[in-house]
Amino acid sequence: MSAKGAKKQPSNKHAAASNAAADLLASALKTKQAVKPKKHAAAKSDSAKQPRRRHGVPSLTRYIHKVLKQVHPDCTITSRAMAEVNNMLSDLGARIGLEASNIARMNKKQTVSGQAVMTAVRLILKGELAKHSVSEISKAMAKYANSEAGTKGKSKSVRSRIGMVFPVGKLMRGMLSHSARVGKKAMIALAITLEYITAEVLELSGNAARDNKSPRIKPRFLQLALNQDEELKGLFANGTIASGGVMPHIDAALLPAKKVHHEKPKTHSNKKPAASKKPSAKKPSKKTAKTVKA
Repeated sequence: MSAKGAKKQPSNKHAAASNAAADLLASALKTKQAVKPKKHAAAKSDSAKQPRRRHGVPSLTRYIHKVLKQVHPDCTITSRAMAEVNNMLSDLGARIGLEASNIARMNKKQTVSGQAVMTAVRLILKGELAKHSVSEISKAMAKYANSEAGTKGKSKSVRSRIGMVFPVGKLMRGMLSHSARVGKKAMIALAITLEYITAEVLELSGNAARDNKSPRIKPRFLQLALNQDEELKGLFANGTIASGGVMPHIDAALLPAKKVHHEKPKTHSNKKPAASKKPSAKKPSKKTAKTVKA
C-alpha cells in the first residue's frame, strides 16, 4: 500500500491523554453523586433544628356561614362580605390574644388562662358587648366543667360538649403566636367571644339587607350595621370595609338657613273697645206684609 492511502494511527501519547481525561471525568461524576445525599442530609438536619412555623388565625368562613343560618336562615352572604367578616374576626382575635398574653406576663404566669382572656375581653370590648360576652364565656365554662366530669372515657370534641359553632383547636394557632403555652379554657373563651361578635354583626347586617329588600348581605350592609351600633363602631373604628361606601350624612353648614318669622309686638291703644250692638228685630219683607193684609 502507498503512504497516501494508509491511515494515520494515533500516537501512544494522545491515547494516554484521552484515557486520563476519561478517568478524571468518571471520578468527578462519582464524587458529585456521593456529595449530593450529604447536602440533603444537612438540609434535613437544619430544617429539624428550625422552630415550627406558627400561623395566624385560620379561615373561619365555614363557621361564619353556620352562624348566619342560625341568625337569619333565609339570608345569604356574598364572598366579599364573608372575607370582610373573616378579616374583622382575625383582627379581633389577634388583639384579644395579645392582650391576654400581656396580662399573663404581668401576673408572672407562663400559661394563658381563661381568666386572662376574660380580662382582655373586658378591656377591649365596651359596654353591653363586654357584659354579654363575659356572661357567655362563664356559661360555656360551666358547661365544659359539667361535661368533662360526666364524659370520662368518651372521646368527644370540646365544641360538641359545649354546643358551640366556632372551633377551639384551630384558634390555638392565633394564640400561640403571642404565647408559648395556652390553656384549653383560654381557647374556649376566645372562640365564644368571636362567635358572639359574629352573631351580632350578622344580625344587624341581615336586618339592613332586609330593609333594603335584598336577600344577600353585601359589604354595604356591613358598613350600615357597624355604624348603627355605637359599640361595634368603636370596636372596629380603625378598620375599613372595602366596597362599603359612605354613610348618608349632610353637614349642617351645607343646609339652607331656615327663615324665622318674627311676630309683631302687640301695642296697647287708648281707644275704648266698641260696644257690642244689640241684635235688632228684623223688619218683615214686602211679600210677608202683603200676605198679612190679605
